[in-house]
Amino acid sequence: GASWSNLGNSPNWLGSQGWYDNTLVVSPFDANEIIVGGLDLYRIIVNSHTMSATKLTNWYAGAGYPYVHADQHMLLTIPGTGGNYSLLAGNDGGVFFSNDNGVTWSQRDDGYNVTQFYDADKHPAIQEFIGGTQDNGTNLSPNNATSSSAWDEAIGGDGFECSWNKHDGNIVYGSLYYSRLYKSTDGGNSFQSVGNGLPQSNVFYTSIGMDPRDSDVLLVVGDNNTLNRTADGGATWEIISGDFANTSRKIFQFSSVNSNIVWAASTSFGINVSTDHGRHFQLVNPPATAPGGYVLGIATHPDLENSAFITFGVSGGPKIFRTDDLGQSWTDITGNLPNVPVHTLIVLPFDTSRFWIGTDIGLFESPDNGATWAYANSGIPAVAIKKLKIVGQEIVAATHGRGIWSVHLDELPPLEVPILSPILAQLPPPPPNYPLVRINFSTRSAHDSIQVIANDSVIARFGPTPAYSDRMASFTGTYGNEVGVTVIGFSAGVAYTSDGRSLPIFAPRNAYVESFDSLGVQMTGDLMVGSDPNFSTNVLQTLHPYSSGQNYYAYIGPPILIDQTSSMTYRDVALVEPGDPGTSYPDLAMWDFVTVEGSLNGTDWQILIEPYDSRYDGDWTQYYNANSDATEALLRDHSINLGDFYATGDTVSLRFRLFADEYVTGWGWAIDDLEISSSTATTNFVALPNQYALLPNYPNPFNASTTIRFTLGHSGKIDLAIYDLLGRKVTKLLVGERMQAGPTYSLKWNGTDGRGQNVASGLYYLRLSYDGGEVVRKLTLLK
Repeated sequence: GASWSNLGNSPNWLGSQGWYDNTLVVSPFDANEIIVGGLDLYRIIVNSHTMSATKLTNWYAGAGYPYVHADQHMLLTIPGTGGNYSLLAGNDGGVFFSNDNGVTWSQRDDGYNVTQFYDADKHPAIQEFIGGTQDNGTNLSPNNATSSSAWDEAIGGDGFECSWNKHDGNIVYGSLYYSRLYKSTDGGNSFQSVGNGLPQSNVFYTSIGMDPRDSDVLLVVGDNNTLNRTADGGATWEIISGDFANTSRKIFQFSSVNSNIVWAASTSFGINVSTDHGRHFQLVNPPATAPGGYVLGIATHPDLENSAFITFGVSGGPKIFRTDDLGQSWTDITGNLPNVPVHTLIVLPFDTSRFWIGTDIGLFESPDNGATWAYANSGIPAVAIKKLKIVGQEIVAATHGRGIWSVHLDELPPLEVPILSPILAQLPPPPPNYPLVRINFSTRSAHDSIQVIANDSVIARFGPTPAYSDRMASFTGTYGNEVGVTVIGFSAGVAYTSDGRSLPIFAPRNAYVESFDSLGVQMTGDLMVGSDPNFSTNVLQTLHPYSSGQNYYAYIGPPILIDQTSSMTYRDVALVEPGDPGTSYPDLAMWDFVTVEGSLNGTDWQILIEPYDSRYDGDWTQYYNANSDATEALLRDHSINLGDFYATGDTVSLRFRLFADEYVTGWGWAIDDLEISSSTATTNFVALPNQYALLPNYPNPFNASTTIRFTLGHSGKIDLAIYDLLGRKVTKLLVGERMQAGPTYSLKWNGTDGRGQNVASGLYYLRLSYDGGEVVRKLTLLK
């Protein structure tokens, strides 16, 4: 080791993080063969003063190499016979094993519970857990999980803080680095990125605060002296400022007594409190003897609203402080604790003199308000405990190295969960050759019985149904009409009604032309028709930017009757995340893409045009890389010969699809000038009913906004307005608008008056006025 020679610098298997993942081991049979690990694993062959490298693994599957998790920290060889040896690799994903000199690999983690969790939470009603981990995503357990249960990775990457709605177990949040929030509304089966004005930050650790009484109120960390607040479950966001010593890393805690009191802290010089539900924060006095480091934990008292606790991890300094006057003064209650970081604290509600804390070396308990502390040798390992939470009669512990633990205490009060209405899923389009409406719903509470209502008639009944059950029903509609569906759960004689859903039933046709310039667009799904400042006419478009971790669909309403000359043309611009150079569908490294798909049965979908991303066009690539908004000049032409995929006489459903992975996004997708035609095309199809009707708005009741749908009996001018219970006009939605009979029109009302001010919760009337009459429907706004 007295002198060293550089044998080569390529490939750079360390990337830019050799300080973190950097390991090597020499073959037990050949001193010139070395296995090295950084992000991935490589085999190095040394020849005199040079070297050659062969890549052995890749950190994601589908890249042409065996999958081994990223970030290698340890390599060990096990000599065999005949020059063969086995390899063990320890990395951020656990343990991987190869028995053939590193050619093939398998994961060997079953029963090896060493996952490093940052945070954990529990379902309010069943034994199901969620937790965010170091480089192993956000993971969800099965119900009644044990130490040998297999968990599902719900969100990839590095998972951080997570929160389960304490009144509705279908709603759960997870997070990713840089203030990226994900939400599930189906109990964790799927998660969607929460954008809607939530800005990404430069903060690696994403912290979340949830109001224990109103789970739609959340705080998410922001850059510097800011944080982000939502009062509607992520539908809208506002940026809140505080005095956090211009430090981005922050944590939050709502008072368990009074939700108007909210604590937020960065360092000991950036401790803030809010007394108005997190809308404004004020800097409080720091503890006189506090170390100058980050605040690791905040806790509140279950009975005393002015009391709170903060914890630290600076070596040699105090670890726990208590205030009983909203931060005007603090008391050091470190006492006889060892000199280790304290990450989290809880006060036991049934005996408020007992405190539990999670430290770097395990669980400690104080029986006397923090005067003395002792190691709690109660079965949980002596491991770093990052978070303790009380959920009903369970205490949940997130450990950084031994997984998630929980304990049931009969002394804890049960969580009071209100009875909630069923959740009706979005109605999927019917099969292309039959007007069958498939109705899927889930329960959030147990019900004595359930009724499914379609077009004001009971079409299905269910007996006693437990909470968190999935059920389905079906209804045969008629072409040219709309189907409105609600689900009612009955408990102790009280009806709990779901939000309503509606679905237009379009008859098959052999031609369809759509410029997206009117409200009467015969399409359904996730994309929206509307204006954009960089386009001269309306386009069908995603949100800008679009959210990650989901599929976006736009279904063409009328099914298409196929002959061998049937074709589809459209123009679009897709500024979506480009894949790695040289990749194409179905390579996993083609991260996001757009395409067109068709189906003969409404369930199985076939790709009709090769999926593409912003690399499709050089100008698209340039705009994406510059983070610029798309313009009309970027629209490009596409053509699909439908006769190449389907036989004459087939009836096909068509849809546009954008797939977004869990990470980077972009401006999004815009589509214009859609035309489906054939040489025998006619415009003959079953028309929509010519009647004046206000169709069921959805959702109803609603919170942030509701979609209003209506049809006209005759072409002409109409007015559409909102009135309150006293008959006073709240706002005008349409005034003297000339519209055609036939289409089903839709628009949104966002719960504001004519001046753009939010209106109060309550009952409102929607009035459609036309020459010779009017139609009225009730709307319910809840906040």
